[in-house]
Amino acid sequence: MKEAIFIVVILLVLLVLTAIRYRKQLIAVLNVWRMLRQINTTRGAQINTSPKSAGPLVNCVKCGTWISESQAIKLGRASFYCSADCVEKSASAA
Repeated sequence: MKEAIFIVVILLVLLVLTAIRYRKQLIAVLNVWRMLRQINTTRGAQINTSPKSAGPLVNCVKCGTWISESQAIKLGRASFYCSADCVEKSASAA
């Protein structure tokens, strides 16, 4: 029985010495694990809050910015603008 306790104590000492020797690597592995866990939880939250479909994208006539058709300002049949500023700039240029 004493021999088994002695072997367990020796193994614990070796484990502690190994942990001390490789503590920087163990901390790095722990940080990577935490980061991956955090990414997984935030990615799940982002998937749940994202809209189902934003619709097709259209190109702003003035500045060339791509914006969803539902958010764009439509003038005429095929003239889309990303903001009221682009509409005003286009009107003042004409």
